[in-house]
Amino acid sequence: MIYIICGEGKGKTTSLIGQVIRALGNKKKVLFIQFLKGKNTGEYKFFNFIRKLDMYKSYIKYRVFGNGAFIRNEEDKKKARNMVKKGIEFLEKELSRNKYFLVALDEINYAFYLNVIDEPSKRKLIEIFKKYQDVNFFLTGRNPPKEIKKLAVMISEIKNRRHHLEIGIKARKGIEF
Repeated sequence: MIYIICGEGKGKTTSLIGQVIRALGNKKKVLFIQFLKGKNTGEYKFFNFIRKLDMYKSYIKYRVFGNGAFIRNEEDKKKARNMVKKGIEFLEKELSRNKYFLVALDEINYAFYLNVIDEPSKRKLIEIFKKYQDVNFFLTGRNPPKEIKKLAVMISEIKNRRHHLEIGIKARKGIEF
């Protein structure tokens, strides 16, 4: 099943992490893959800590396929495209080797929107979703593509009513990252 958490508002990854915590609390295996973001996030540090705990280390696998840099030009896009492609290949290998209850693909929708997922990788991802129908796939990021939305059993949209960035309050460690 595919679940999408999208929208312009803040809280997509936070919502996803809540879902992951719920699965882990019920001793379900989780694969968490972050695209585009780097390793300087609170969630990266948290999941690295959780993976080291004996009671959870066999239940969570967490990987980052991004460097956290903004995509400003074709060179940045090429680097991001390479990393995302590696992430999709990693996903395919992991699913062929291990049985996961929940697969979190953080910012995958935004990677589609930024056009850093080429057409063959997009088709491969859709094939993966169809092949592993017993897996719960959670996808986050703005602007999910129509092809993916058609496959979803749930789409939650987070709306932005007011945002602190609009009034000059910058992103803060522990709140935005």
